[in-house]
Amino acid sequence: MDMPKALRKGLCLAVRALRPPHAGASVLWLTRAVQAGEEVTRDHLPGNKSLQRAEALLELLGPRGTAGPRHRSFKRQGGFRSSGFAMADNREKADIIFTHLPVTDFYGLQSHQLVNQFPYGGCIIRKDLLPQTLRRLQSTLNLAETPADGGPASWHPAWFPPTYDLATEVHHFLADFNQRASDNWWVVKLAQGSRSSDVCLTNSPTTAVRYRGAPGGDWVVQKYVHQPVLYQGRKFDLRVNLLVRSFHPLEAFLYTNWYGRMAVEQYSHGRATETDYEKHFTVVSYGEDPAKRAQQLMVRKAEMLQDMQEQGLNVDDLDAQLCNMEHAAALSGRPRDR
Repeated sequence: MDMPKALRKGLCLAVRALRPPHAGASVLWLTRAVQAGEEVTRDHLPGNKSLQRAEALLELLGPRGTAGPRHRSFKRQGGFRSSGFAMADNREKADIIFTHLPVTDFYGLQSHQLVNQFPYGGCIIRKDLLPQTLRRLQSTLNLAETPADGGPASWHPAWFPPTYDLATEVHHFLADFNQRASDNWWVVKLAQGSRSSDVCLTNSPTTAVRYRGAPGGDWVVQKYVHQPVLYQGRKFDLRVNLLVRSFHPLEAFLYTNWYGRMAVEQYSHGRATETDYEKHFTVVSYGEDPAKRAQQLMVRKAEMLQDMQEQGLNVDDLDAQLCNMEHAAALSGRPRDR
């Protein structure tokens, strides 16, 4: 039987396909026109077609080229240097190491050296590894309230929104989505993204699943909290700094002079679109006039605590709760590697 003309143009084709066990996808979106009887395949490798993946297929791809991603270059500014410090020629001579590159050889550091990272920091920084850390904590301390019907990936603590890795847990997401008759708004975002970069709010599972192949990195889908705690009618988060001095023994310092960061607009539940991100997110406070917005959106700790106390909330042990949370993260162990 001839294939319909619309399908030959590369719209969408639902096919029965041989797929690996536990693979959640059975619908393929065509990337080119196909002929009747032609075999249709897909790549089940988690993640995106990155340079690292290309390097693993050099024999198939041919000679290695010199093209690569562009890097922005910044001119060094001498005005940021203090008289009490001096730049080291190499890392071995440095007392303080501040780098944006992942540090993996922590055991190779000297005892006096300080670095702006800690081992396996991604377990609480990356949005795909944080849920795994919480599940590992549940397994370590046996904290599960009820068994998860959908398996280990479906369990989450009551205070943490359900979150799924679109590369490996899409079937758990679809099962969770189908079990909800209503309240089915989800947030799709980069696992390593920040400042609401490339965030999508949707109530369509099709839209969420199609982000699996989107560029930029690994993607997660997380349940949107539509009844959040508000501060003066706006969504907020707490900006807290933690200094980890060592893990054996565990020695950490919490900077208790934290502050609150507010959303730009008053919150109201409704359809979330690109036009009202300033209502639903607290990290879009980087606009045309950052200085003006920062003054409006940053609220000091003392001011927030006073307002909370006037509303009858107990804030005496708030700093202790933050310390306990970080201590629990240290006990949870290491998640799987990416």
